[in-house]
Amino acid sequence: MNRVTTIATLACLAALAGCSAQGPTLSTDLRTLEARAQQLVAGGELEAAVGVYAQLIDASAGSTRSGFLAAGARVLLDMGDFGGARRWLLRARSGATPPQAQQQLVLLAEVDISEGRPDAALDTLEQVSQPASDALMAAVAAARGRALFGLGRVAEAVTTLVQREQWLDAGQRLDNHRLIWAGLTGPPSAGPFAATGDPVIDGWLALQPIAVASRTDAFGLRESLARWRQAHPDHPAAQALVQALLAESRRSQDYPAQIAVLLPFSGLQQSVARVVRDGFIAAHLSSAAARADGGTSLKFYDTTLLGPQEAYLRAQTDGADFVVGPLLKPE
Repeated sequence: MNRVTTIATLACLAALAGCSAQGPTLSTDLRTLEARAQQLVAGGELEAAVGVYAQLIDASAGSTRSGFLAAGARVLLDMGDFGGARRWLLRARSGATPPQAQQQLVLLAEVDISEGRPDAALDTLEQVSQPASDALMAAVAAARGRALFGLGRVAEAVTTLVQREQWLDAGQRLDNHRLIWAGLTGPPSAGPFAATGDPVIDGWLALQPIAVASRTDAFGLRESLARWRQAHPDHPAAQALVQALLAESRRSQDYPAQIAVLLPFSGLQQSVARVVRDGFIAAHLSSAAARADGGTSLKFYDTTLLGPQEAYLRAQTDGADFVVGPLLKPE
């Protein structure tokens, strides 16, 4: 999950904690600590945020404590501490209100998915009965879609996420489209999909081979998306998502102005170094990228004469944007 998603989830959890807390409102001290935790998450200081949530948990009780446990679990999940997230969520069951319990089940499903257990995630989501809000319905559908992608049930995953848009506003739909695209970039399916008769779902399924290929061939993405868009001009993804993918592709194809290559030209391995150098030069001169990038240059540094550290420093001070080497294992 990205940081924007994390912050949005924390805001939802905070609302659940505040609305159902024991007593009419949170104390000023708790509100201050909670705001601090959210600021730390926004700044990417996740370990520090977990520490603040631990303080909030120790200083609260009942449904308020349950809400803070769930919010902290969300941060632990994003840190990759799946075991810690699961433990905090299990602790959060005590004192949770029904809406909080439903939200916590969704987070548990996300832990299952992150641990590579999408089948367990689907079982967890089956325990969410009659979600209390559109936001929770959307969260359940997002987790279900990711789990189905994890099981290779691509058509079901796409259908679930397309249906999810009924609970989203216009500003949230691009994020949903990105979620579908991310799922489509997974392992390719065994064969072509049978047409469902739904032009939206069929259009998404037609994108899968393009999404899979984009992992290893960013340069062919523009042409492939153009062909797909011509075949599906009215598809919901044909505007904002395609534009975003093309913009990201352009940024990923920016070439460095200067590449430094660090090799042992005068040592015992000089013959190997020359072969590597000649290969770099040949590839650079023959590639379409070298002719179109506006003047990327190569500079070579002898690590035998300079030493690896000095060669690296020279490359940096000479303005290298990208450094290759050194070659030898001790270096």
